[in-house]
Amino acid sequence: MIDFCHILVKTSLFSNFEFEEIRKILRSIKIEIKKYKKDDIVIDFEDDLKNIGIILSGELFITKIDFDGNKNIIATLETSDIFAESLLYAGIKKSPICAVCSKESTILFINYNDLFNLNNLNISNNIINDLANKNIIL
Repeated sequence: MIDFCHILVKTSLFSNFEFEEIRKILRSIKIEIKKYKKDDIVIDFEDDLKNIGIILSGELFITKIDFDGNKNIIATLETSDIFAESLLYAGIKKSPICAVCSKESTILFINYNDLFNLNNLNISNNIINDLANKNIIL
């Protein structure tokens, strides 16, 4: 496995973890790394949601369709940003957004259920802080 802990410690999910703690967590849960080209769809509208995404390299546009059917970019995410965590934490099963690569990107997917079944207080607190910070921005 490629070591990308230097990126993960910069994420809101693992910000207060040591490299070895992150490696131990990743060895105990289902993860997947995928590479995408520019304009590839990472998450499409109505996709089943099961994973938190972490951008290891590249950039994503998060889009949403308004009432008139127009696609609007609601966020631009870069290396070390996480996505889909708020939807999963809220119990949303089908994606109301679309995530599209604005350039070549590598994404780490972490199974949401596996992550939260660890019962790790630091991870739970980090997710709550992440959601609170995103809420303040809105």
